[in-house]
Amino acid sequence: MQEYCDLILLDNHHRILMIQRDCDDRIAGPGAWSLVGGRLQLSETPLIGIIRETEEEIGLKIRSPKLLGIVEDEWNGKSVKHHIFMLLVGKFHAIQLQEGVGYAWLTIDEIAQLGDKLVPWFNRVYSSSVRLAIHKT
Repeated sequence: MQEYCDLILLDNHHRILMIQRDCDDRIAGPGAWSLVGGRLQLSETPLIGIIRETEEEIGLKIRSPKLLGIVEDEWNGKSVKHHIFMLLVGKFHAIQLQEGVGYAWLTIDEIAQLGDKLVPWFNRVYSSSVRLAIHKT
């Protein structure tokens, strides 16, 4: 089973950091919008993975993201597991986007308006966790 780690990064206005993925047909969901995160490396814990992915993708060193839950899904006929974390950042420094072609801080309603511009698994895997994260802040 492939394992992934994902981060719901919230600002003090309940907006979520969304990343527009690279437009590379070799990756899943090219050009689509998603959360920060990615596949865990061999022998990597989900916590270490999300810390690494966050620094790699947006140049932000995080310390204590909270695990919201684990969601199992299927992608291209394979079982996958997503470890979904959240972190409230309050006032935020500028993003240093290192992967992807763009980013935006979006409300849950703005994310819903993206529709088919979201990664195909967004609604199945992330939607309930995003609502839970906003409710907890």
